[in-house]
Amino acid sequence: MQQTHQLLDSIERKVSNCVIRDQQYEKLLFSGRPSHIENTVDRQQKQLGDSKITLLDHHYQKKFEKMGQRLENLEKEKEVKIQITREQQTSDFEQEEARSLVNLNRTIKLYQQQISQLQEQMKRMQMNYQKQIQDLQIQLRKYQL
Repeated sequence: MQQTHQLLDSIERKVSNCVIRDQQYEKLLFSGRPSHIENTVDRQQKQLGDSKITLLDHHYQKKFEKMGQRLENLEKEKEVKIQITREQQTSDFEQEEARSLVNLNRTIKLYQQQISQLQEQMKRMQMNYQKQIQDLQIQLRKYQL
């Protein structure tokens, strides 16, 4: 970028020098000098203009190439980020799924424990009821006798 500015400054200096020379040639022309001076001035101005255009074309071509490379790099970076995001989402989903399975397993174990406790409680209650029934039957026999 700095080189480009230096080139442009150099070209502007050359143009201003040419303008000064052009003014000097005009003075010579009007003082009766030969017409080949006019042709030389025209040729030099044309060459300078052409070289300035060429330098600008080259400058902008380089800029466009750099911009193209940056664009390609950004597109590649974007693809990489998209891929990473997809992988992270997949990983996050798998982790969430694993957490859900762990939680489900815990819940199942809790329910199994509760069912076991309820079965134990039912057995005890059943035994208590049977004992009460037996006691009541004994009492009933006593009263019947």
